[in-house]
Amino acid sequence: MKALALITAAGNTDVTQWQFNKIMAAIAYDLELNIVFMCAGVEQLTNNKIWKCLELYGVENIFVLEQNLYTPQNYLFGATKIDTNRLQQLIQLSDIIIP
Repeated sequence: MKALALITAAGNTDVTQWQFNKIMAAIAYDLELNIVFMCAGVEQLTNNKIWKCLELYGVENIFVLEQNLYTPQNYLFGATKIDTNRLQQLIQLSDIIIP
């Protein structure tokens, strides 16, 4: 099963922790996981080290919506830039959307 997680919350908040916990649950169920950081969630790539452990769990498909102002060299780990067309494709190909 394919799952798509949309990370939209900024900062170290309860919402951020909740999003992270949902992703860890998806990993535990061995779902094929794509993660898209978008809107204020892109800030997570620059200041929240909690996401860096995703590589340890084998999550390789990490994306950032290109409409955001951050540049890849600011990210804590590699994320591939995508546009809204690619985001729509990911949504259509996913069995589960994790908001």
